[in-house]
Amino acid sequence: MSVKGGGTGPIHIRELMGAVESSKAAMGVFICLKEPTRAMHEAANHSGIYRYPVNGKEYPKVQIVTVQQLLQGQKPNIPTTLLPYFQARRRYGTEAKQLSLG
Repeated sequence: MSVKGGGTGPIHIRELMGAVESSKAAMGVFICLKEPTRAMHEAANHSGIYRYPVNGKEYPKVQIVTVQQLLQGQKPNIPTTLLPYFQARRRYGTEAKQLSLG
């Protein structure tokens, strides 16, 4: 994520794109105080697409979100995080028999 409060331009989007590439991050989000310019949107659109390996859904690799959008409840379009551990359900009855390896 990159957060800028003052004057912003496409150079800031390109800097974020470079940081995403160099850190081998999947995606980047640029948060700015003022409305992004057309040139900033064009730079973000040239960043490419991230394909989420879990479901194959595609997301913009770099996204721009304003503080106003965040305050209105809008969030970046990013994949949901999955918990690495899931609680197994206990099985009862005849299905609960343990199998042997031999």
